[in-house]
Amino acid sequence: MLNSQMKDLLKNKKILISAGIIVLILILGGAALLVLGKGSKADTDQTVNQEAAQVPVLTLQPTDIGLTFVPDENMQRGTMTITKTADIASVDYQLTYTAIVSGEPVSRGTIGHVDVKTKGQKISQQMVFGTCSDVCHYDNGITDIKLIVKVTNTDGKIYQVELPVPVPPAK
Repeated sequence: MLNSQMKDLLKNKKILISAGIIVLILILGGAALLVLGKGSKADTDQTVNQEAAQVPVLTLQPTDIGLTFVPDENMQRGTMTITKTADIASVDYQLTYTAIVSGEPVSRGTIGHVDVKTKGQKISQQMVFGTCSDVCHYDNGITDIKLIVKVTNTDGKIYQVELPVPVPPAK
């Protein structure tokens, strides 16, 4: 009789061990699904970002916002002016140009942001062709000037305006 009880006990141990292994596999499987689920969320986020990148950019002409960019006569600075600001909340700008550095053409640029504090009042932003900290170091041989402006309207819509800037003849 003792022998039969031992056999039953061993069978129960085997069943318990098997059940424990199954529970462990289920736990590990659940953890794997959580990890894979997070990966698929990242994939979904990436897909959403790709779809957002494919949304057509609304464009405006420079005259629609009264955009001008005038370089100074020394080609050291230029001034961006926007005169039609009634519906504009803020402006992000990117100025790109080519400069001659050590005899070679090099792409240069600057970026910035301007909030429209008083609706309808013109805004102006001066930009340097070069770098300034305590002293300005101006670039030479400036060509291929282009100003890209992203306008955020008061209704939240974002528009882009591109303005190629003619370079005045060298003196």
